[in-house]
Amino acid sequence: MARPFLIAAMVKGERGVLNYIEAVKEEMQMLVSALGKYDIKEVGTEDIAAIDKDIAEMFGVPYVYSSSF
Repeated sequence: MARPFLIAAMVKGERGVLNYIEAVKEEMQMLVSALGKYDIKEVGTEDIAAIDKDIAEMFGVPYVYSSSF
């Protein structure tokens, strides 16, 4: 998680970090909308799946397997 913040800080300082945070916020808003939700508080484990079996078990979300990976 820290790497993007450090890169943003090294390239553009405080402004870079603020721009990165704003970009992440906008992306999260788009993802919430794509799920048909209005607020991130509405997103639950029923909306999430994992392509890694261990991660799915760790977080209690469905494991989605595809042989095309």
